Amino acid sequence: MADDIAWVGDSWFEKSPHGPGMSGDISLTAFRGTKVADFLERLGADRQLIDQELPYREASERWPVEDDDSLCMYGTHGEWSYVIEGIGAASWYWLSIARDASAAGREGEELVCFHRGLPAGRPALSYCPGNGETWHAADFGESLRAGYRPPRPDPSGKVAALDAAMRAGGAVFGDRPDFSDDPRDNWPKRRAWTREAFTAIGAHLGLSVPRLSVVDGQLPAAVIPSFMR
Repeated sequence: MADDIAWVGDSWFEKSPHGPGMSGDISLTAFRGTKVADFLERLGADRQLIDQELPYREASERWPVEDDDSLCMYGTHGEWSYVIEGIGAASWYWLSIARDASAAGREGEELVCFHRGLPAGRPALSYCPGNGETWHAADFGESLRAGYRPPRPDPSGKVAALDAAMRAGGAVFGDRPDFSDDPRDNWPKRRAWTREAFTAIGAHLGLSVPRLSVVDGQLPAAVIPSFMR
């Protein structure tokens, strides 16, 4: 049975021990409508290294990686491809916030990004419905649509559908009577809620990422240059 992505949400509350793969503070960028190698190359990864398809556990020992660069893993399941990063941030997210052309929404390319937001910042969720636009939630746990005033057009209805799935799965803070205005009161509940959010979004979009392959570093690796350069 294929894994869902709830375990990625669990990783936000764990630290990666020294080991062959990743298990803590993982950021996930999933997309369909483009080849994974082309997507990585857009983010600055070296195509020659991508084509080697070297497992992460070997690449981490053999490739020289600058401190600020992201040694990531990637893979494909069904229609969706994904990039897994363990640096506490999603490279695509920072490039998108900086309005870098490499991370701009593209026609025919659907994308969802779960950005961990470390070492400084907040977790975030972004979504590209495939019409060339990008939607950012102000914070992970907020509605994708609520932050836009006046409301943005959603001609495909995909943003509304994802928003509805999030609400139905209890993935929107504002719909949770058990969450107070003081984030410190919410901390004991946050892990369970984060798992519910990943579960709801993953189920709606049909996402799956193999946990053991990530933890063991078995997936192929690529190096994404630091977004701060």
